[in-house]
Amino acid sequence: MKNEEIIEHVKANHEKLKSYIAKGIDNGFNIVLIHITGPGAFNKPNFLGINPAFYNAKKHKDKILAEFDANPGKYGYGIFGKQPGGSDYHTVTVYNGIINDEKPFFVEPPVVNPAKKVEKLLTEIEKILLECNNKSTKKPSVSVRWKKFD
Repeated sequence: MKNEEIIEHVKANHEKLKSYIAKGIDNGFNIVLIHITGPGAFNKPNFLGINPAFYNAKKHKDKILAEFDANPGKYGYGIFGKQPGGSDYHTVTVYNGIINDEKPFFVEPPVVNPAKKVEKLLTEIEKILLECNNKSTKKPSVSVRWKKFD
């Protein structure tokens, strides 16, 4: 898809893309507008005059949506934040919805892996039982055996 086609696609789907931005922010993602025209197209974020270190999409949701609404065809969107375990800020451009009709991943709330919750719970139970068994002078009456499933 050429840049001109992408801009037309964004203009034609403006309201839908605006709803994606709103849902992404509501779901806790730090959404930032990304220029899709001019120098730095698809790489240059618009922080709306806010120092990037203090950028918070949830706090500035109305301002973000107003800027997007006022400039049909000028912006896509991305996620802004620190890389896990890092100290540098990064912007990742999200293309779904911008270059195609797919919903971006951030319109759905993040799902915590229930298997991880169960694994954590079993680990905690195991610690408690081992602690109880170690305090007892009797032979342990309870043992924990579980297998990790991938």
